[in-house]
Amino acid sequence: MKRTGSILSPVRSVLSPDVWGNDHLLPEVRNFVIGKIEEHSSIAGTPDWIENLLDIWLIGSITGYQYDEDADLDVNIHLDIEGMLEECDLNEDDLRAIIRKVNNTHNGTFYQTRSSQLISF
Repeated sequence: MKRTGSILSPVRSVLSPDVWGNDHLLPEVRNFVIGKIEEHSSIAGTPDWIENLLDIWLIGSITGYQYDEDADLDVNIHLDIEGMLEECDLNEDDLRAIIRKVNNTHNGTFYQTRSSQLISF
């Protein structure tokens, strides 16, 4: 079952120690996030997602002060689609379709913007 927080979760005075240490993301959480990005990239067989990473957004109830034991961490990444297209022989529609297929079949949610690909897993 997917963990989800709630607006009814208690408001805390500190960030979750499962994710944060001294107001910074814990190294093991960072490594997990990067590993998931690399995993999706290798499955896709497209140009490297890490090299074409524009931004990572961490969202979800575990990122703030209102969380409980069911709080989740959502990771959204923005990929440089134009840069990726320069590295491969795919057209834009095919590249986006591959990314969407990998994301949708590997516990992810796909969003897209005009110049970047937004992935959530």
